[in-house]
Amino acid sequence: GTAAQVLKMNTAANAPEWGNLSSDYVKLSTYTVSGTPSSFDWDISFDDSVYNSYYIVGQLKMSTGGQARFRVRQAGTTKTDSNYDMLFVYAYRTVGGSGNASYGGNSGRDYGYFIDWTGTTDCAEFIDLAFSYPSETDTYKPIRINGNKDRQDGGTAYIFGNHTGTCTYRGNKSAITGLHFYPSAGTFITPSVLTCYGLKK
Repeated sequence: GTAAQVLKMNTAANAPEWGNLSSDYVKLSTYTVSGTPSSFDWDISFDDSVYNSYYIVGQLKMSTGGQARFRVRQAGTTKTDSNYDMLFVYAYRTVGGSGNASYGGNSGRDYGYFIDWTGTTDCAEFIDLAFSYPSETDTYKPIRINGNKDRQDGGTAYIFGNHTGTCTYRGNKSAITGLHFYPSAGTFITPSVLTCYGLKK
């Protein structure tokens, strides 16, 4: 075999042969924060002829805690108008105290977000987003969102469960070509890394 090939069985399953590995789960792009940016744009080459769904996962860490936020991008332009619909459900409890379930959401904000509460400087947000067919132009595109972090301190301390919900940009139905990220306060710091995967049809 040649470089990067592996030994596998042939299609008749009666003899070994050299071949290339393939996967229905393909890494398309990674964004690694460098320095201390107050925001960053991440344009991704989505190909809906090959992939029907996309999955973004990683960590965003901020200098002053705060809340990680995002906006969609269309043809290289970040959409900043007030047409983002959000809804979350999540669980929380006070440290050493009682627990509760809650929800959060809004309609008509100019951004989406991953966790309904702000955090502290020693906490990073672990996030993931999933969506399908971003290149379509005849439908709105809901984005499934999950976010979690350790806890919120200061005054009453809280432990969080996973925040799960959805965000839809309803300003228009144009293709989504990327995402813009920024913190509610401060800057992003390292390590902040996001990776986008495509799921083949």
